Amino acid sequence: MAKQRKKCTHSKENISQFIVSPLETGIPDFVKLVNYFEYKAPMIDCVHSVGSEASVDKQNEILKKMLSESDMVSNSKFLERIQKNSMELMGLDGPDMCMKCQRMLCKKRKDETELASVLRHLRNGFAHGHTYVKRLKNQTYIVIEDFDKKKKCSAKIVITKAILNRWYKLIKEENWD
Repeated sequence: MAKQRKKCTHSKENISQFIVSPLETGIPDFVKLVNYFEYKAPMIDCVHSVGSEASVDKQNEILKKMLSESDMVSNSKFLERIQKNSMELMGLDGPDMCMKCQRMLCKKRKDETELASVLRHLRNGFAHGHTYVKRLKNQTYIVIEDFDKKKKCSAKIVITKAILNRWYKLIKEENWD
């Protein structure tokens, strides 16, 4: 049985004020992360991608580590069809939302793994500039959105730069052959 998502007690903010080009955030090492997830991550549609896919079991193992390290085991959903209430249940609907509670909702294609879905949505969010960044003294909060061809939100990922960096290191150290 899946764990229930924790109830957020943080104040909500309109994330529109934090939209920024992912390459112009001024955050140390952020361009390195964007470059990796946009061009070099495995299983994304880019000539610079690391190439071959790991087995489905290996991909599931990697995603499990990523979700565990980011405390998103119960704060992540992968759906083939995203309904309005799906976003509401995850606290991801509308522009007013908490940027401190890490969570994600990703539309998953029938022919892809959940890991491939996350990597595709990260790539698209960065590539299309749907990136919101709030910098505080001790933490950087990020919201990454992806939209389908009908301009409907197909993913929303709320994460910190520290976790995105951990994901980067975890994925890079895997053997993808």
